[in-house]
Amino acid sequence: MFPAAWTGAPGAGAAKLMERKLSPLEIQAADALRRARRLPVGPGRNDLRQLAVGLLWLHRNGMQALEQERARAVSSAISVHDQVENVMA
Repeated sequence: MFPAAWTGAPGAGAAKLMERKLSPLEIQAADALRRARRLPVGPGRNDLRQLAVGLLWLHRNGMQALEQERARAVSSAISVHDQVENVMA
């Protein structure tokens, strides 16, 4: 009735074809979320959730985006410092 490839759970063959290896950052994010779920609502749980969000952002955007973000933050801090100096002078 059905070909041999169709025996088993629906979509099982597609899952094997779509399977990919998780990066270390994704694994760390998943671990942080698992630990957060065990904690009661509060700051410790929120910290772990924020850590997971940051790790996933880093995974998606890479180190280059992080370096660009830091450079932007430093340049804006320098411009604020210059503006304060101009006001104080």
